[in-house]
Amino acid sequence: FSVGLTGDLGGFDWDLRYTHSETDHYFYQPDTSTTRFSAAIAGQGGTSGTESWNLFDPSANSASLREWISTAQETWSENELDVVDLVFSGEIGSTAAGNIDIAFGLQYREEAFDLKRDKGSIVEFDSEGNLVKPADLLFLGGGSESSASRDAIALFAEVSVPVTDKLQVNGAVRYEELEEDSTFDPKISLRYEVSDSLILRASASTSFREASLSQLYSSGVGLQGIQDFNTDGTPKGGTTFIRIAQDGNPNLSPEESENINLGILWKPIENFDFKIDYWSIDYSNVITIESAQGKVIADPNGPDVLRLVDGTLIGVTTRYKNVGKVNADGYDIEASYIFNTGLGNVVLGLNRAHFLSYEIPASGGGMKDVVGLFNHDNFARSLPETKTVLSASLISGNHTVGAFYRMISDYETTNPPNALGVANGLGQEIDEFNVLDLKYSYNFDMDDSS
Repeated sequence: FSVGLTGDLGGFDWDLRYTHSETDHYFYQPDTSTTRFSAAIAGQGGTSGTESWNLFDPSANSASLREWISTAQETWSENELDVVDLVFSGEIGSTAAGNIDIAFGLQYREEAFDLKRDKGSIVEFDSEGNLVKPADLLFLGGGSESSASRDAIALFAEVSVPVTDKLQVNGAVRYEELEEDSTFDPKISLRYEVSDSLILRASASTSFREASLSQLYSSGVGLQGIQDFNTDGTPKGGTTFIRIAQDGNPNLSPEESENINLGILWKPIENFDFKIDYWSIDYSNVITIESAQGKVIADPNGPDVLRLVDGTLIGVTTRYKNVGKVNADGYDIEASYIFNTGLGNVVLGLNRAHFLSYEIPASGGGMKDVVGLFNHDNFARSLPETKTVLSASLISGNHTVGAFYRMISDYETTNPPNALGVANGLGQEIDEFNVLDLKYSYNFDMDDSS
């Protein structure tokens, strides 16, 4: 829902707008009650308390007993966001090349998060974030209930100055007052027209990102495939699914970054466009969840690694945290060519995104580049080096036919395959992924003015 008012004041246009958004979700996931299933195995199942569960012949168990041990994980979540924006815009002067434009204003933002669970799927954590009371669920993990809200106010301004007929300079600042912190972020960008066919652009800025209310205050438990390890670093057994607790962290700091972008826009002929941008982002206080696999590798008997008395791995506790820094850079390419045929216009396209580096803190100190890796043992996601899309579309009247060839480069995992995997020819390289998508669309003309 959004409503606004506009007007002018003292030579400036103003825009006052209120926006409300809300999302509600209900999840129902069938499962088996751990306590009731255990009771049935012990011969104390069913409404009578005397029925036994036959482990060797499940078909021999009555429908009423199967119904009695059945349960479900039910979750109700609600997210609300209210935003008030007041923006003034206008001219504050001129240069020989044109008018100097400015926009400034303020924003007030309020958000709320609420998560409720059924009684059987509620878990409890101690003050250290360790799971002390699991959900009454055999397979699913459950989680905690949480409710939180916060607000923020921001002041911002942006100015655009045509220095010459060929050089445009833009500058912007934003100050944001948070409940527990504040941030000031500037940005400057330049656009230089070398010729009618060539434009150079560049920008430098800082930015920030708050942790979500869920990352701050919500905790949950799920299943994850984990390879166990011995203390000498050798694998122990095979990969098994165990319960992973993910605990929220109310002490998370905002994530910050310093951003640089350098780009070229080239249009040598009328129907051809080419863009290339180099980007570099240096993050600090990166918000991430700890890697359960990484914790088992680093310290198999650590305080967050849960085992039975015989050493069997059954759980790992992970937490949201701020890591020191992440440095990433790469380039993006976009090109398109349009030409006419007797059947209609043909549009050829190329989109390519390439990582040059993605450096994260190394466990032994310093930084390590994790581009081209599956990253099963750290907080980074899988990072293939290159993603490319080649496209061709034919537009004829209301009809559009397109083909999109998507390519993801190969990458590798540092987790070696087990003996069975080796016997089946598996290695540590994950093959490139290529797929062809075909698309047809029809544009309906809804104009009934005729």
